Amino acid sequence: MMRTAFAVLVISYVLAGGATSNRAAAGVPAPTVDQAIVATLVAGEIRLTGHDLGSEPAARSVRLDYEGTSTSVDATSAAVLSWTPSEIRLALPPAVHSGQLTVVVDGVPSAPVDIDVFEYTTYALPSGTGQSEFPLALDVDAGGRVWINKEAHATLEWLTPATSSTAASTGKAGIPQPAGAGIFASNPDGSSDTQTRLSVLGEDLEVASDGNVWFTQGGGSLYMGQYANTSRIVRYTPSTGEFACFNVPVDDAEVIGLLLDEPGGRVWYAESDFEHGNAITSFRPDTVASDCLWDPSAGGVRPPICANGQTAGCHDRHALAGMYRMPAHLTFGPDGAIWFSQYWATRVGRLDPVTGEIIELPMPAPIARVGAGIYAGSGPWELRFDAAGDLWLAEYFDGTVMRIRPSLMSANDCTQLDATGQNPCAEEVFVGSDGYDRKHVHTIAPGPGGRVWFTYDEGMSYVSTTHADAVVILPQTASPGGISGMAIDPVTQDVWFGLFSDKKIGRLRLAQGDGDGVDSAADNCPNTYNPDQSNGDRNFVDLSSWGMKFNDLTWPQSDEMGDACDSDADNDGLSNAAEMDPAASGCPSASGPSDPLRRDTDGDLALDGPECVLGSDPANAASRPATAPAGDADRDGLPDALEASLGADPLKRDTDGDRISDGVEYKSYGSRPNITNSDGDRCADGYEVASVDANTSVSSVDILIVVLAYGPGSSPKYVPTFDLNRDGSINSGDVFLVIMMFGPCKAS
Repeated sequence: MMRTAFAVLVISYVLAGGATSNRAAAGVPAPTVDQAIVATLVAGEIRLTGHDLGSEPAARSVRLDYEGTSTSVDATSAAVLSWTPSEIRLALPPAVHSGQLTVVVDGVPSAPVDIDVFEYTTYALPSGTGQSEFPLALDVDAGGRVWINKEAHATLEWLTPATSSTAASTGKAGIPQPAGAGIFASNPDGSSDTQTRLSVLGEDLEVASDGNVWFTQGGGSLYMGQYANTSRIVRYTPSTGEFACFNVPVDDAEVIGLLLDEPGGRVWYAESDFEHGNAITSFRPDTVASDCLWDPSAGGVRPPICANGQTAGCHDRHALAGMYRMPAHLTFGPDGAIWFSQYWATRVGRLDPVTGEIIELPMPAPIARVGAGIYAGSGPWELRFDAAGDLWLAEYFDGTVMRIRPSLMSANDCTQLDATGQNPCAEEVFVGSDGYDRKHVHTIAPGPGGRVWFTYDEGMSYVSTTHADAVVILPQTASPGGISGMAIDPVTQDVWFGLFSDKKIGRLRLAQGDGDGVDSAADNCPNTYNPDQSNGDRNFVDLSSWGMKFNDLTWPQSDEMGDACDSDADNDGLSNAAEMDPAASGCPSASGPSDPLRRDTDGDLALDGPECVLGSDPANAASRPATAPAGDADRDGLPDALEASLGADPLKRDTDGDRISDGVEYKSYGSRPNITNSDGDRCADGYEVASVDANTSVSSVDILIVVLAYGPGSSPKYVPTFDLNRDGSINSGDVFLVIMMFGPCKAS
């Protein structure tokens, strides 16, 4: 449930960091940092508080130790945003990953502080059918695909992260329902009462081990209007694209959480209803008929409720005492019991699925208020067990993370509050609300590394159980519309979450490789920080500067390596270092530096590297390699000795038979004259030269483009890219080359 935009919260949470009592010989006290652990994003800001952190003229630095590397940031560095004796604000260098930091003042170090560094990436979702479709519940399948249920939705959506061969993508599938005004009903403001085809509720989603996706649909929250209303559990099979719909037997029942019992072959769900009571219910999908076209308004018969002892073909309801409880989310405990939150009752329940026994644990008195003196309840919402067997709970209205220890139930009566108003099995680990500020904790997910993640303060945070339950805030993840559902990938340990009003999905990942936030599998420099992923020598020619509305998608000598880690970023045969300093790097013919990101710096139709080899000036368009050099037996523009070193035949103008002469290949394209497919992609060099439009085939469109640019280099129509034989004029020779290569792309 995500209907109130989160308010911005500025919070300071400090935890003693184990200050040392050592002092320097001069009597300088050791700097003390309050935090035991801090977290930030790659190249993000860190704020340290404490005392005796130093000031001028003391020598001050922050030492960062990570992955076997140690680096120091001096107080005078531009990376230090501010430094006082009680606070340091530091912009983390981009290369720094998770590790430890130490404040050093006049040679005296503080106790080390652990630091977690995360990559943060966001993905936009497909546009929906209504303005109210917001991502709410998430889960991740075995292949890393993120499945998304929305608040107000007519489709199921998913996000496929990037891999080494594909970019990130999104998809959606329309969920079937009968024709008409809609099987869902809503009266959000208490007065307007409407039927709708949008499922107002989309509170939960789980991926089964077989890859099937289960999720909830329903009408308005605790609806009591005039229309028949539907809640249902839906199953989607990705391999076939088929939906199955299991309608609940009680009208107007708001279904929030679901829970898959795969060994038992059952699906559990929580239903809330002011008129028909509240229950924890289950059914066996192999014995209950699916009907996605069932319409309550048309008099359709609802599925049956199980009689005593009945287990198949019906829904087995375990009713809760009292009307205003609103059971919300469900989770299995280590002992197989089903634990559930009660949103309006400020309670947590435990159901024994075998005996049906229900035990309720009251939570401490709520601090949240709606209006002066009116309690709204603490709002227990999502709950999950950690690996240690403790139950973690998000209290929505109180802005609280609570830990419940079932192991204490045998020694304590946890079904009632003690004399101090506390539950002996529960403890509030984090309170971020004063009861009037309307700040909320929505979702909780225990993860690896002792991190219990929760959505809070319009961003992501976690309790670090390995640091005495220190609370770590990641303010850089804040979203004005709030953060909603969350799931942790069991394979990569990535933390996925919904940016509610932004209609995006976010991902946090412990910084790896270069830490630039790009999937390592898809990163064109996986070990070098390059968030922009620029690649000047990819299979692409930018034609925008020539007024073209398309780009040439083929280049005969390209690579997928990003500029940041490519020693020859433009693939012109001259290293970046040599281009920047030609005199020191073996290009005596250069009059000055050439551009390491431009193949042909001076625009004379000869690449910078070949110009250096052939003795012309890559920085001067008036200096160009000779068209008929001495010792060129086959008159292809290359001296015989050079051809031999390139593996080309000095007696053949076109050694590899790709319709491009050896001299043009080497001097103008940087491709290999003795190999038909220099860069090893799906198109041979000749096809890549002849295809000048936005595809890889050679067609009449390419002929037309070349013809329209017909004329000498002085003509305003002349575009160098369309001068295929690079002779300074677009003529019949260029057209003939296109005709000779006419047809679909071939690799060789």
